[in-house]
Amino acid sequence: MPQRARFHETFASKTTGLPLASKSVTVYREGATFVSGSGTSPVTLTVRHKGKIAAADTVFINAVTGTTYTVDSVTDTTVVLSGFAGTLSPTALDRIVPSNSLPTLYEDDQGGASTANPLTTSATGLTAAWLASGAYDHVLSGSGVTTTLFQGIVHVRELIDTTLDILGVRTKGEPVYNVMHVDFGATGLGAADDSAELQAAIDAAETAGAGTVELPADKIFLVGTGLTITDPDLRFSGHGRGTVIKADAAITLITVNAGASANIGVIISGIHFDLNSKNATAIDFTNGNSGIARDIHVTNPGATAFGIKTSGGAHETVIEGFDYFASSAAGTAIEIDTNNCKVQNGSIIAATLGISLTPTTAIAPLVIQGMRIKDCTNGIKCATRALNGLFISNMRFEGNTATDIDLKGFNNSTSRVLGVNISNIYSSNGVSWKFENIYGLHLDSIALKGWIGSSPAITFVGSDQAVSDVHISNVTTDSTTTVDVFADDNLTTAAPALRPWGTSLINSVSNAVDGTLGSAGSTNSGTTQSDIGTIKTIVMIEASNSSTISVTNHETSDPEVFTFAQVDDTLVLMWTGTEWITVVNSGVAT
Repeated sequence: MPQRARFHETFASKTTGLPLASKSVTVYREGATFVSGSGTSPVTLTVRHKGKIAAADTVFINAVTGTTYTVDSVTDTTVVLSGFAGTLSPTALDRIVPSNSLPTLYEDDQGGASTANPLTTSATGLTAAWLASGAYDHVLSGSGVTTTLFQGIVHVRELIDTTLDILGVRTKGEPVYNVMHVDFGATGLGAADDSAELQAAIDAAETAGAGTVELPADKIFLVGTGLTITDPDLRFSGHGRGTVIKADAAITLITVNAGASANIGVIISGIHFDLNSKNATAIDFTNGNSGIARDIHVTNPGATAFGIKTSGGAHETVIEGFDYFASSAAGTAIEIDTNNCKVQNGSIIAATLGISLTPTTAIAPLVIQGMRIKDCTNGIKCATRALNGLFISNMRFEGNTATDIDLKGFNNSTSRVLGVNISNIYSSNGVSWKFENIYGLHLDSIALKGWIGSSPAITFVGSDQAVSDVHISNVTTDSTTTVDVFADDNLTTAAPALRPWGTSLINSVSNAVDGTLGSAGSTNSGTTQSDIGTIKTIVMIEASNSSTISVTNHETSDPEVFTFAQVDDTLVLMWTGTEWITVVNSGVAT
């Protein structure tokens, strides 16, 4: 016997949303849709297609009302009815349904034991059975409800030739586990807790070794106990914003723990997580490489809630098509603590912290691109952590209240933030960008408009060796103080905010660039570094107002003040161990 298809429907009141329990659902063979025709018995009616209507059948029109008709003959597009008095005049799109020879329903997909037809809805409004693939009509009836006719198609469902473009993995013929199937019994009404039912569907897919757990559209699944996914081959899929998982407690709704050796990632897609003002987390990738969160929407976070987190061994995670929304700043939208992650193409509106970089060990690299971050307290922030390779591009920041970007590494030579490239950024009505303990920073094609902060738009802060090897190009702004390049205004010592080596470019800024360059010697982690022979090159490559650098311990004066006024003004200094000496001075006034 061929595999049977799944018939399952959940019925609820349109007015109250409550499930319709203990109602009758009768499944009929496929009927026909009326097009035209009227007359006395026998009458020929034109239909779109005869469906499963056959000669000698008994049929009703629209709903079981006690009036039935006899089918004399049929063609593909006509049905001849008789056995009635008066004139029969159906309305366009009326449904003509055969009421005899009801389809056989089964208890399982292999056509084992049959079950009664009509079915009876459960306490949660669910009715389900198995039958041959095809189109069917079914009627809901019972006390307190209007008898209603429905149409539907059931078929054996498979994922055919699904291409996972990110990983280059192709799956074929994997089974689909619908959480509302009778084997699992989720209600999807948002009233009863569906945690156990969703976990049962996940467990069934993992037991089979592969497959997709499907959450239907236009359903709300209340979750009060967190779900766990451990199989790296699992797909957990909804149908976009209309598929809602609603938090009923301050929990992690989905934890992905697929094992450190997993190289094929769990894919979670098409889900709207309503955190219901709870301090809940939508998704936490805790273990297993190459996880994907795609087309994910997070709303109504609590004050300390999280959208998506990566932690532990969940490396190479991709978060794309991600939206986070709160009515006022609350929660953290994304927290990254793993290697080789990518966040792209989405929006974060009104988070306390948009994207938090919190690695427990150095992570590399990390790509953030194509995101809009709006009305947050902080946009992107790394608080005293180590990063090796951070790329931020094609971003828009709007109306954030503390910082757009705030990156801070450890204050030592081995655990800084290393290699940061920020490009193609538009910030409207933004706040300051802050950098501390950064080695290798490139800012390019940055537009800072409608500045509201009183501090410089871009500031390098911290103590000795706080930032080094900085290139700034193509930055435009209407800030009154554009870029504080070489020193934090709050520094009370002569310690340089830029490590005294590498090349700094004075480029595309509309106001003065002022700072202090101190001695090259420094202390990091208890080790004195003499930096003898260190070369410091400073070049003005675009016109701006006069920019001055005060160099302490210079061979000619302490301090010696250098003023850059023209394009290509260049100064090259070298540290001897006790003082700075001028190696090249091209156009720089002293």
